[in-house]
Order: sequence, then C-alpha cells, then structure tokens
Amino acid sequence: MYQRILVPIDGSETSDRGLEEALRLARLDGGSVRLIHVVDPQKHVPGYITCAARLCDVVAAQAKSWKADLIVIGSHGRRGVERALLGSDAERILRVAPVPVLLVKPEAAALEDVDAVPAVATAA
Repeated sequence: MYQRILVPIDGSETSDRGLEEALRLARLDGGSVRLIHVVDPQKHVPGYITCAARLCDVVAAQAKSWKADLIVIGSHGRRGVERALLGSDAERILRVAPVPVLLVKPEAAALEDVDAVPAVATAA
C-alpha cells in the first residue's frame, strides 16, 4: 500500500517508536523508508547544515521531492495546556503535509487512551 515512507526522527524514544511503525509498514509491502534527522538549531553540531525554515515546511518539501506516499511521526500525545504551551511539530506537519500522515503515540499513552489506535489523516 505505502511504498515510500518518510520518517522525521530526532533520536527521542517517541521518534524511535514512529520509526519502528514505519519499518513495520514497509516490511508488509516491500516499501522503502527515508529518514530526516532533525537537529535542534540551538545545539548546532559541526558538519550539519542548519536551516531557518520551519520543521513542518522541511518535512513537506522532502515528502514532495521524494514523492513519499506516507509520513510517519512519533507523537508525544500531549493534550490541553501542555500541548498549547509546548506546541506540536506533529500537528504542524499534519496541517501542511502533501500526503497522508500517521501519528504514532508513545506506548504508555497508547495504553492509557481507549482510542489510541493510530489514525492516518490526509492534508486538506
């Protein structure tokens, strides 16, 4: 079903969970996975190119240029005030993505939430 899966990662447990789900989906249909390693611009690492663009725009551009079928993102599953204060990169990507997006919650959040089944959403 999905042959080209794009996965933004940052080394966190949350993004690792998204990567695991993307690899599982790719194995089902013989698809390929492309990773985007996200680096915090406040902690620039020599040898990496920094970008002033918003993360969501970079992910959307990569999805278009690589002709991705799906973007898979690990999400913290924050709600309410915590989400409002911290923002949500996953939500921003979901809003601008040119292809369907699969948000994968952390395991603990999935166990606590009755409707924790990952959902695929398409950009409007």
